[in-house]
Amino acid sequence: MKKKKKSNSEKYGVLFIMVIMIVFAWYGVLGGSGKKEKLLMQYIAKAEEHEAKGAYITAVDCYLKALELEPENYDYMLKTAENYKNCDDRKGFFDYCDMAIENQPENDDAYIMKARYYLDNEKYADTINVLNSSPVMTEEMKEVLSEAEYSYRIYIKAYEDTYGFYGKYAAVMSTEGKWGIIDNEGDVEISIKYDAVGGYNKLEDIVPVCRDGEWYFADIDGNKKYVPDNDYSFIGTYREGFAPVCSGKKYGYIDLGYKEYHMEYDFAGTFSSGVAAVCKDGKWALIDTEFKNITDFIFDEITVDKYGLCEHGGIITAVKDGKNVYLDSRGKEVADSTIYFAGVTPYEKDGLWGYSSQSDDVIEAQFEEVTPFSDYGSAMVRTDEGWQVLRFYKYMAD
Repeated sequence: MKKKKKSNSEKYGVLFIMVIMIVFAWYGVLGGSGKKEKLLMQYIAKAEEHEAKGAYITAVDCYLKALELEPENYDYMLKTAENYKNCDDRKGFFDYCDMAIENQPENDDAYIMKARYYLDNEKYADTINVLNSSPVMTEEMKEVLSEAEYSYRIYIKAYEDTYGFYGKYAAVMSTEGKWGIIDNEGDVEISIKYDAVGGYNKLEDIVPVCRDGEWYFADIDGNKKYVPDNDYSFIGTYREGFAPVCSGKKYGYIDLGYKEYHMEYDFAGTFSSGVAAVCKDGKWALIDTEFKNITDFIFDEITVDKYGLCEHGGIITAVKDGKNVYLDSRGKEVADSTIYFAGVTPYEKDGLWGYSSQSDDVIEAQFEEVTPFSDYGSAMVRTDEGWQVLRFYKYMAD
């Protein structure tokens, strides 16, 4: 049996119904879209009104409602973060900054917002870390980075004397004449109770100390860790397998098994980069960790610091025939070279000391004395209060 063909009127009727359905569908879409836009405008207007009146937490509520309608809107995330900051909600501020960063990682606004928050709160290392986490570095980000890098902080606690920093740690003396170790933020690591101390070796957890006339190696808690068999009048900093010691009037070296090496010098320094300074019969030379001479005893003096180190930044300063000479760790003479740690070096002006980079004075001359910076970004500076820790943040972010 043949199917009955639809008449033209029936065809047009179906077509009309389809058109009507499409019209209603688009009306619903357009009508819904218009309603959404209207709500958004209301939320944003209310948010701005509350912001202007300082009602920041209410403004947050309005921006959160806007984000419910447009959850990927970067600007709303930033405004939410800003208002959380204005009402001292640190968690809310960071949550929405991080949300904005995840949403648009190559946009600098959220990075700058977080960085300036840290900068305003003197969290310089955090400022640097935030900016360095960005895949881009805009000019404004560079400006904020520069502000953080050239910031510094002086810790209040003061000491009578210091050896300066040895890595992350500094030997300091109290007004009672006792010595101990502090870290690069001024916290006491090894109790200030000893007659003398050397440099703290974190890898071995030992520091040479003298208490009641006895020299030995203590751990960070002050426990005796290595006590040599012989009674030395001095034990220096343990480094690169050896520590200088003095017995009677002669210097040499010991290892942690208490074996002695070359107890023949009038002075023996600490090893650094495989080299140490030694003195015999009024003349100085450089030796390596096999106790072989790098140079002959031809120098009137080789400069060592209070930890016994002669090498700093690859440069050794010596006096030969009454003139300063500069050596590398192989004992070869090099041109006069200023050593920069943390990007700066001490400079003196009108009897006071500060720090300069290769292009500028970054910490003005204001201190009575200073030590060079450590690689960890701290130095000891002497003020009217005494010796204090100065923390410099350039290159110091973790």
